[in-house]
Amino acid sequence: MVFIRRDEGYWRAYFKVARAGLISLALMLCAATSNPPAPSGGDTQAQHQSAASQKHTNTQTSQNALPKPILIEIDQPPDVKPIATEAKDERQWYAVPDWWVAGFTGLLFTATAGLWIFTGLMWKATTKVAADGENAIKAANRSAKAAEGVLAHNEKTTRSELRAYVGIDLNSETARIEVSPSDRSISVKVLVRNFGRTPAFKLQVSSKIEVREKPLIGRLLKDIAPTSQSTVTLNPEQTIFVTEEAKEIVISPEDSREIVKASKAIYFSGRIEFTDIFKKPRWVDFAMYSHEGNGGDASFWLCETGNSTSEENEPE
Repeated sequence: MVFIRRDEGYWRAYFKVARAGLISLALMLCAATSNPPAPSGGDTQAQHQSAASQKHTNTQTSQNALPKPILIEIDQPPDVKPIATEAKDERQWYAVPDWWVAGFTGLLFTATAGLWIFTGLMWKATTKVAADGENAIKAANRSAKAAEGVLAHNEKTTRSELRAYVGIDLNSETARIEVSPSDRSISVKVLVRNFGRTPAFKLQVSSKIEVREKPLIGRLLKDIAPTSQSTVTLNPEQTIFVTEEAKEIVISPEDSREIVKASKAIYFSGRIEFTDIFKKPRWVDFAMYSHEGNGGDASFWLCETGNSTSEENEPE
């Protein structure tokens, strides 16, 4: 194989000739396209014009020979559909815009309906949660009140169990009624005991002796002054003796007989005051009677009225 080397001027001349040829070919194609070819001979053109004029003459003759058509105008009401069939749309469904509008409208309706349903469910759930929360708050308030009640009850019970209880010991055999042989005056001696579990502070006892009819008419505890101005502390299960003398009361032999026959009685009544360990003032009213008109060891019984405590008069 032999390679022939050409210089740059040779190739430049070659490209100029090729370009001129291409331009000439393009001009020839444009001229052929713009000018249609001429008929091959005069006879052919004459025959073509004769045939065309003959065809036009025959058409006019046949048209003049046919009868004229009759025109009928049909007036239909506006609410009646036309008899003529409508042209069928041969396009595919996806080529019709109405289908897309209908589809998007359906999607919008579905989304709106779903939003309404979701909103309704959320409202129902929120209402239920709010109702449950309100019921829970009410239940918590009831529980708190119940707890407060239990706490108050337990505190009251604890105080009731621990505080001091002071009263006259009716089971003691040390109670006595003394009748003075000289002036027939009377004195009563009883035992006061702390029955509680804690001390009783600032203890004071005020009492009074009366010889009255039996059954008793009226009330006792009128204008009673403390037996002693001094106060004492009474520890649990500790006792003190309380003695009341009535110099102004004189028991005649007739009174003694009526006391023994139970038509009269010696009444011993009064009040015990103290402060418990919880620093709360308390009091105990007592009223009792005896039929020992001649003196000596006495047995006392509680009266039907006149016995009460501070707890009975406290509000719940």
